[in-house]
Amino acid sequence: MIQRGQIPADVVFSMASPMDEKGFFSLSLGPDYTMAAVAKARAVLLEVNPNVPFTHGNCHVHISQVSALVESNDPVMEVGLPKIGPVQEAIGKYVADMIDDGSTLQIGYGGIPDPVVMQLSDKHDLGIHTEMIGDGILTLIESGAITNRKKKPARQNGGHVCAGFEKAVPVHGAQSNDRNAPDRFHQRPLPGRTKRQTDVDQCHLAN
Repeated sequence: MIQRGQIPADVVFSMASPMDEKGFFSLSLGPDYTMAAVAKARAVLLEVNPNVPFTHGNCHVHISQVSALVESNDPVMEVGLPKIGPVQEAIGKYVADMIDDGSTLQIGYGGIPDPVVMQLSDKHDLGIHTEMIGDGILTLIESGAITNRKKKPARQNGGHVCAGFEKAVPVHGAQSNDRNAPDRFHQRPLPGRTKRQTDVDQCHLAN
């Protein structure tokens, strides 16, 4: 909607990593809709923070696009883990048993997706194509369960928001982690071309 001009974007404020040798900042952990706004805005203001990792994908802003910047050394905000009880653990095991080796996962956040992720460390050659990359996915990368070897068309971790504890943040600067805007990740043809795409999420009851 921002790209089509249905939602105006006049001035963009965003957190960013320090500039690289080519003059690019990375919007890093949450470029989501910000890149579309950057393309439309008359002014782009960046808060540059060395605690923000330089991530890869469509999340880079060149110094020539920046109107002003301010330096910061504040810690990156952390998102705590949801409360997981015996019911959530039982559901997590039931769902995890239905996920095959070689599946590409879209993992949500909450009391159901997290217990599922906890049960997947003995799986093999999982891939990631998801909105949010958090601590649970980091655990699977460290255990070797996520390799992206059987993921097609792109053999790398893909997402557009990172959230978690401090230990998760540096990992998202790796070349194997691709950070892109939602309009790319939610295109219907892309998940449709991904073999064994498996979505794990939860729904909430609203009064």
